Amino acid sequence: MTSYVLKYSHNIIEHLGLKLYQNKPTNVIAELVSNSWDADAKNAWIDIISDNGNPLAIIATDNGKSMSDAEIKSNWLVIAKKKEVERVANTNSRKPMGRKGIGKLAPFGIGKKVDLITFKDNKLNWLALNYLEMVSESGTELISYEPRVITQNSNDFFSSSINDYLNTFPDGLKNKIRERLDIISKSHGTIILCHDLSPRRYRDWE
Repeated sequence: MTSYVLKYSHNIIEHLGLKLYQNKPTNVIAELVSNSWDADAKNAWIDIISDNGNPLAIIATDNGKSMSDAEIKSNWLVIAKKKEVERVANTNSRKPMGRKGIGKLAPFGIGKKVDLITFKDNKLNWLALNYLEMVSESGTELISYEPRVITQNSNDFFSSSINDYLNTFPDGLKNKIRERLDIISKSHGTIILCHDLSPRRYRDWE
């Protein structure tokens, strides 16, 4: 199993994720939908999971072209990488809407944890990123952060590692994640899970 590494300068996560999108859940959701559009998704689902009326997590799912293990490393884990200005003309051609590679940081504006789940070419990859770990180092040097790998290049949606991880979530959230995993398992797709939301931001959802 090869490692995933996100490299960035100190504070870039805070400035491009937290400060741009802090307390702006509708902007975060708009960015997630834009990313689904950019992936040429035919369908996208946004689920807001609540606990006693308080938002617990956002799950953004789409059946777009998704990413392979190699594409995650070369694209998703590279902050502010320029997107294609124009795609090869075809019946589904769309001009990109996302914010040139920083949209992936948007969920950190409202949550401390973000998971990337992709299924492409019959391979499932699942990374879990923790904001507090990402900003724990000080200084201005380039920081290398390794997300937690739940599964890599697998076709087993019911592996022990996945089940163990899902069992750390409340039942309502766990069941919805399972439901969305079932959607992408039919062909291909991506799930972005934003969780561990800050209670002080609940009022911004009203």
